[in-house]
Amino acid sequence: MDIPVWLQAGFWGLVAGGALLVGAWVGYRFKGSPQNSEKIVR
Repeated sequence: MDIPVWLQAGFWGLVAGGALLVGAWVGYRFKGSPQNSEKIVR
């Protein structure tokens, strides 16, 4: 069963995009909102 290359590329693009969103959510969840990080830095 051969899967078209464009379909494979779309699938892996969605997987990579989902991983980026999950990573951003985890960072936001544990680090807090950007306003809080500005207070921590200053």
